[in-house]
Amino acid sequence: MQLKRPRIFLVQSRERPEFSLDALLAGGSGVEMHNEWLALAPHLGCEVKVDLEDLAVIAAVDSGVGLSQAQLAARFGGERVDRLVAAGLLIGDHPEHAHLREREQRLAETAWWAPAAVAHSFGRWQGV
Repeated sequence: MQLKRPRIFLVQSRERPEFSLDALLAGGSGVEMHNEWLALAPHLGCEVKVDLEDLAVIAAVDSGVGLSQAQLAARFGGERVDRLVAAGLLIGDHPEHAHLREREQRLAETAWWAPAAVAHSFGRWQGV
């Protein structure tokens, strides 16, 4: 299977507060901040948690000329590559990704500016 990365996606670092009884008992506020990385890809319409190793895999793939899944698995590990394919951050040429390829193509044809595409996709009301 040939894999490509999305043409448009942004990465955001987000701090997530978490209660810690240990921190509270040690005299602190009881709130610890944890950093997480999120990929915002308009063709998916949802945030995907990633780590820096995931970003290295995505950076190794071109948006125009794909790489084989086997090549990426040999270099970065099959489990990581499979997880990124399942999440849609690596877009495959297999039938299950036809809808992702179509959405990605429509975004490319409209020549969106990446921040505007992300703002449009993720700035909508959700769950209302």
